[in-house]
Amino acid sequence: MYGYGEGGTPEYTVEALLKKTGMEDSFMLEFKATPSEVPNLMQQEENCVAILPQPFVSLSKLMVEPLYVPVSITAEWNKAFADTGSQAITTTTIVNRAFLEEHEQAVVEYLQMSGMSVEWTLENMDKAAALQEELGTFMNNSVAADAMPQIALTCLTGTEMRAALSGFIDELYAANPDLVGGAIPGEDFYYLPFTGTIDDDAIGKEQAQAAVQQ
Repeated sequence: MYGYGEGGTPEYTVEALLKKTGMEDSFMLEFKATPSEVPNLMQQEENCVAILPQPFVSLSKLMVEPLYVPVSITAEWNKAFADTGSQAITTTTIVNRAFLEEHEQAVVEYLQMSGMSVEWTLENMDKAAALQEELGTFMNNSVAADAMPQIALTCLTGTEMRAALSGFIDELYAANPDLVGGAIPGEDFYYLPFTGTIDDDAIGKEQAQAAVQQ
């Protein structure tokens, strides 16, 4: 089985999930330097199995025939860690304390705009897919349009963010403490906006859950 991200979050995410489900000794993973290498191997090797993020799954559909996508790592993580509320987080917004104290209103406005961006994208998938080509990413519109409904796009802030991220950090720490700086961060690591400053602290959550169950 092929994957990517050895020594980083992708490896330890898979490792934590396999351990939680009692399957840590069931697979032998060979890691490649980048996810773009894996579709080429899938073309060449019969019955090849791989763990890939989007949009590389959608890209692989153009290269590998037939291609089966029987499992969503996000869906399996959510099921395995339902007892903790942990989610497999892929992107975070980080500022240092001095910046936050000096520019808190700007941080709040950024979080509001992030939520608006996610909301607009979920309601305008085709337009959002077309934008990425204008911005010069490696994807073409068809790959982006296929991938975007399946990426569990959501914007978490406040207590929703803290529950999802703290649980994920706990699992990364258990796998390799160095991934999180050698210690579990304290409660002051998480920024919780004042009540009423953010309309919804889990924009896209229901759509994300539905997407990974497809």
